[in-house]
Amino acid sequence: MAAAGCGHGGATDAAPAGKPTAAPVKVWGQKELERIALAPGDLDGFEVSPVVGEVGAGQPMVSQLAPDPAECKPLNDMIGYVGRYQPVWQVAKLVGSTQRDHKTTVVALNSYREQDSVKVMTELRGALDTCTAFALTSTISGWTYSHIQKLPVPSLGDDALSYRMTLNMPANDISPANSVVFSYLLVRNGTTVTTFASNLAGVRNKPTDVPRRIVDAQLEKLTEALSG
Repeated sequence: MAAAGCGHGGATDAAPAGKPTAAPVKVWGQKELERIALAPGDLDGFEVSPVVGEVGAGQPMVSQLAPDPAECKPLNDMIGYVGRYQPVWQVAKLVGSTQRDHKTTVVALNSYREQDSVKVMTELRGALDTCTAFALTSTISGWTYSHIQKLPVPSLGDDALSYRMTLNMPANDISPANSVVFSYLLVRNGTTVTTFASNLAGVRNKPTDVPRRIVDAQLEKLTEALSG
């Protein structure tokens, strides 16, 4: 039973008769996301390790750079597994097959404030309706993304979307031109958005699906935490 509290004018925390109280919104921080994220030993046949660098754990910087065309910015932002809204915390793991089939998947958990998680999904879905290709406007000269396409959306979480796009890298003094296909699946559960991004590392222009075993294992841990 909820305890009634004193307040101005005798107001209490009790809900009016016939109006149930809303469930509290869970916005997770570092400890919760680290506990929920996939860990070594969670998946037979896969190795799990932290993503290092600009993303991985913490509060990643939201990109201020607009791609060309600017309408593709939500897709550009998701390259770093973050929308244009600053997450409370992010934990990202690299999941690779022990079969050495070149398939790698990044699983990034982002916890957002209130409705920011909904806005991330809405804006990304809108960009997928209009954007077919874009160029990066960062220091990486000549990199572009093309062949952007929606994929069938599984019934997962409170909202889900899936898409694929190809990263095109021009030749330089070290390596020849290359194209890598990335497949994305995003699932929103409350204020948390989980991004799965898969590709065949070192394999030119060949698509791959996000492994369903990885998706199921991560979402199972997330669902258990939400119901706990």
